[in-house]
Amino acid sequence: MPIWTLCFIMRTLVLLYLLLIFTASSVFCQGLSKSLGYAFKKSDSDSLFTLLIQWNEGVGNNESEVSNDKYSKAVYSIFNEFYTPYDLERIGSSEWGDSIYIDKFAIIQNSVKYVIAEFPNPDTIVIRLKQDTLTLTEFEQKFGKDDRRYLFYEDLKYPNTKDLEKVEIKDFRPQTTLPSNKILYLTTDYQTELIQFLGNQHSPLGSGGIMNPARATKKTWMRQNFLNIYLNVIYGHWGGYWHLETHPEVSLIVMNPELTKARLYFRLVYQGGEAFFEKKDGKWTLIESKLTWIE
Repeated sequence: MPIWTLCFIMRTLVLLYLLLIFTASSVFCQGLSKSLGYAFKKSDSDSLFTLLIQWNEGVGNNESEVSNDKYSKAVYSIFNEFYTPYDLERIGSSEWGDSIYIDKFAIIQNSVKYVIAEFPNPDTIVIRLKQDTLTLTEFEQKFGKDDRRYLFYEDLKYPNTKDLEKVEIKDFRPQTTLPSNKILYLTTDYQTELIQFLGNQHSPLGSGGIMNPARATKKTWMRQNFLNIYLNVIYGHWGGYWHLETHPEVSLIVMNPELTKARLYFRLVYQGGEAFFEKKDGKWTLIESKLTWIE
């Protein structure tokens, strides 16, 4: 048999195998809501675990296939360095505690946005105070980062992204540093199935107290608790939506053109913050992370 014929046959078999895997995964996903419903009615946590394992095995990472330009490759690298849901204290302690995701499956967000922008040099930024004219670096050295004015001045070090074009990476399935058997990639189909299973019965924002967030109720609450035997899905603070993703959820990554500095914006349950990275010896390194807002 000619070698080219053998190669053609091998390629065809590989494509057929991949198509079979994709089809099987799609069929399984489309029936996930019903399968979860059956398991829920029987309070069958073993079946729930099996369904999550099938999800894990059916949808793998695609980082090596899609991070084919330097910017998207940097996004994947920064995300993987930042994303440590089993160690939330590393990026800023959550009001819900630092161990809310330990021993759970991790549902990874399906998209992420990034921006390329110049980062101003803090040595050239001039701050005029009543008695001093200082660069941002000099201000930090003189007054320290705990000075309340620094909370405003430090924003001068980073670009305003409001009017900059954002690039969205869809079907985002990074490798992460998590154990491979704990990762669930949240495709659009899986998101639809989970929301369909959970439903949307809830108490509105402020119910029982002005500071209370919206909460799942009745059968929706029961189904949420069932899923959370192995997951930690959270009802949205304002009501009418879910946080299916395992946080921190990254909303935007800002990188300079030289790919040596980055600023990352993230959500952690009902809070959010920013993280700062520099590339050192060819590796993205987390310099600082802090929570800056709360719902």
